[in-house]
Amino acid sequence: MECFSMSTLEGSVENIVFRNEDNHYTVARFRPKDSGRLFRDDLMTIVGMLPGVHVGELLSVEGEWEKDPKYGRQLHVTSFVQRLPASVEGITRYLSSGLIKGIGPKKAKLIVEQFGIQTLAIMEQQPERLSEVKGIGAKDREQIIKTLAEQSEIKELHLFLQTHNVSMNIATRIYKQLNCSLAPPTSYRLHMMPCRQHWNNCAANTMRLLNLLCLHSR
Repeated sequence: MECFSMSTLEGSVENIVFRNEDNHYTVARFRPKDSGRLFRDDLMTIVGMLPGVHVGELLSVEGEWEKDPKYGRQLHVTSFVQRLPASVEGITRYLSSGLIKGIGPKKAKLIVEQFGIQTLAIMEQQPERLSEVKGIGAKDREQIIKTLAEQSEIKELHLFLQTHNVSMNIATRIYKQLNCSLAPPTSYRLHMMPCRQHWNNCAANTMRLLNLLCLHSR
């Protein structure tokens, strides 16, 4: 496989082609902001360890260009930063992607019609307001809140690892080791962040794993 220079791009995730749930290796179709200059169909392929990345999300990705003998030119991502969609259309696609249990295309449309551009902020900070949406029952609401909490914790862990300059390969091993302990606690604040004690335990476990992995790699 041929390799080229490093590159940094911003854009949106259009489709998840493949994902290994064990190690988070992902193949996705990506629409960069300046795609017209490089790609005939405005889409490119990104590959790599991309935990918690979903259709409709905005990403800033850094990686190395590769030319796969079978699949052609693609960007092997070495680091990325997630950004939530900022348009009504983007939010609707994001919620319709199936990333949140209890929300499909129909319910995503109902939620966005109710809250508009403020949808994601309300779901994160005031999830109880989902009761205002016709067609979202109590059972669905509980499932949505639980899923949002789980995803929030994964993203917090990803950010924590990034601030400690942890490589994606080591980060993936940490995600796998902490998979069971990432189950959310039963009590959450209204803005969907896990309780401080649970997060402190997660961070402490992560640091212990980092130390063990560093010792093992010497």
